[in-house]
Amino acid sequence: MREGDRVAVQELVEAGDALRRRGDLANAEALLRRAVRVAESQGSDLDAERSLPNALNALGLLCKDVARHDEARDLYARALAILERSPAPREDDVATLYHNLAGIEHARRDFVAAEPLARRGLALRRILGDDDAVAADSVALAAILDGQEKFDEAETLYREGVAILERSPERNAGEIAVALNNLGAQYLARGRLTEALSLLTRAERLKRSFLHEHHPDIAVTLNNLAEARRRQGELVAAEALYRQAIRIFEEALGADHPKTADCRRNLSTLENLIVSTNNEARPQQATVRIDLTAEQQQVVKAATNRDAEAIELTVEELETRIAPTGTIGGGGLAWGRLAGNHNETFVNSVF
Repeated sequence: MREGDRVAVQELVEAGDALRRRGDLANAEALLRRAVRVAESQGSDLDAERSLPNALNALGLLCKDVARHDEARDLYARALAILERSPAPREDDVATLYHNLAGIEHARRDFVAAEPLARRGLALRRILGDDDAVAADSVALAAILDGQEKFDEAETLYREGVAILERSPERNAGEIAVALNNLGAQYLARGRLTEALSLLTRAERLKRSFLHEHHPDIAVTLNNLAEARRRQGELVAAEALYRQAIRIFEEALGADHPKTADCRRNLSTLENLIVSTNNEARPQQATVRIDLTAEQQQVVKAATNRDAEAIELTVEELETRIAPTGTIGGGGLAWGRLAGNHNETFVNSVF
C-alpha cells in the first residue's frame, strides 16, 4: 500500500468515526464505506492488512449504532479473519474484535453466545497487560453476565473495572459512565433501589459532562433512571425521564430504532398503569340530590326532552358549579404508573 493511500484510509476512518460519535450517521457512513473501498483496492501487503481491518471495524461500530447487527457482525468477523491470517497480527486489535463481536451478541440479547467471545478477548487483554483495556473488557463481560443473571461475578468485575478506570478519570470517563450505568441497572434487577439510583444518577451526570446533550448514551441512562424512579413510586418523575429519553433517541437514532421503540413501550406501559392507578385510587364520590320545582322541571324538559323530578351531582361537581368565577384551577394532577416491562440495560460500551 502506498503511503498516500494508507494515510487516506486513516484520515477517512478518523473523520468518519468523529462524525459517528457526534451523531451525524449518514455522513459518517459515507466516509467509512469510502475508507473500506480504498483499503480494499490496495492489495494484501502488511499496511493493507492493518488498514482494511481498521476500516471494517469502524464501519461495524456504525452499523451497531443503527442496529444493523448482522452487517456489523460480518464486518467484525471479516476484519478478525484478516488479522488472524496475518504473519504479524496485532494482538490488541484481535482482542478488540473479540470484544466487538461479543458486543453484537449482547445487543442481540444472545448472552450465551456473547460470553465465550468476551472471555477470549479479556484473556488476550490480560496477557497484553493494558490495565485500562482489561478494565473496559471486564465491564463489557459483566454486562453479558448480567444478561444471564450471573450477578455476583458481574458485580465483582464492575467494581474491579471501575477501580482501575478511576485511576485516570478524565481519560476513562466514557468507560466509567458505562460501568456505573450497568451496575445501577443490575441493582435495579436485584431490588437494591437506593444503590441503583445513586449509581444511575452519577452515570447521568458524568455522561452530561463530556457528551453533547442529545447523545443517545445519555438517553440510555435516562431510561434506566426512569425505571428506578418508577420503582421508588415517583411516577411523575419517571414519566418525565422517559419522555426526555425518547426525544433524544428519536433525534439521534430515529423513530424506528430498537432503543427508541423500547423506551416508547416503557412509557406507554407507564401511562396505562397511571390511568389504572388513578382509577383505582379515586374515592367514591358523595352525591347531592336536588329536587326540582315545577318550573325547573319544565326548563329541563325543554332543554333535554326528558322528564326529571330531581338531579344528582357529586359534591365536587356542585362545588365547581357554585364557585365564584376565576377561583377554579385548570390544571389536573399528573399521575404516574407502575411500568410493567423490565427495562433493558442499554449497554453502550466504548469500543
